[in-house]
Amino acid sequence: MKKLKIVAIATMLGAMGITAVYAGPYANKQKQCKQMQQKRANMQNIFEQLNLSNEQKMALQANRQEMRQSRQAMRAQMKGKRTQGQLVSADGFDKQGFIDAQMHRVQMRADMHAQRFEKTMQILTPQQRVKFVALLKEQKK
Repeated sequence: MKKLKIVAIATMLGAMGITAVYAGPYANKQKQCKQMQQKRANMQNIFEQLNLSNEQKMALQANRQEMRQSRQAMRAQMKGKRTQGQLVSADGFDKQGFIDAQMHRVQMRADMHAQRFEKTMQILTPQQRVKFVALLKEQKK
């Protein structure tokens, strides 16, 4: 009976240890997802407070759809240009090439987001822009 208890305790501790090892990165990922969901909810709340017209709502929806399509096109374009295999050889790793490739990727994403934001701001009226900025500042507090 005593051996059975020891085996049961050892099994439970082993399972708990394995769970802790695998839950660490996953828990962090869940936290990031929740933070992103909160940011989206905050932005949605801000846009609801702007009293957008139906035309503006349609334009914003078209803007989001265009962003999705450009993101998909960028993924397709980048898929053929995977560089990690080209940067690693028997002689070593091209660290600067890797950094340059990552910087290029980050720059492309930043440009896409800036274009989308610029289009979004053009859809808003001047009064809505002022209110939008005030709501963003209020949200940051």
